[in-house]
Amino acid sequence: SERLDQLLEKGAVPQTLLLVGSREEELEAFAKSLAEKLILKQAPHARAKLQAATHPDLHFFRPEGKIGLHSIASIRKLCQSAAYLPHESSCQCFIIQAAERMLPTASNALLKSIEEPFGRTYFILTTTSV
Repeated sequence: SERLDQLLEKGAVPQTLLLVGSREEELEAFAKSLAEKLILKQAPHARAKLQAATHPDLHFFRPEGKIGLHSIASIRKLCQSAAYLPHESSCQCFIIQAAERMLPTASNALLKSIEEPFGRTYFILTTTSV
């Protein structure tokens, strides 16, 4: 956390991060906090929308369906959204929770986007199992 704050202050946060922890709730809260800091650094006026969870440049992707996996359709939607410019701030953040819950086809679809992020796009992946 301290190291990320230092990177944030310098404007040197990597565009792709993997957060590993033992509790999903804590990982989600940390990822959300980091994403909000990234957006607020560029757009301090965005605080109200972030608190209301209505900011168009903060995106959450969670496992879905009966078997609780990230679907290929969901990941393709993420990749498509990541290819566009941010709506209201100068960066956009995609939080992918429980990243270990991706099928190989979904992770392969995501790979190019996270290897070569478009503009000021940040991917924050969380996992409880490396």
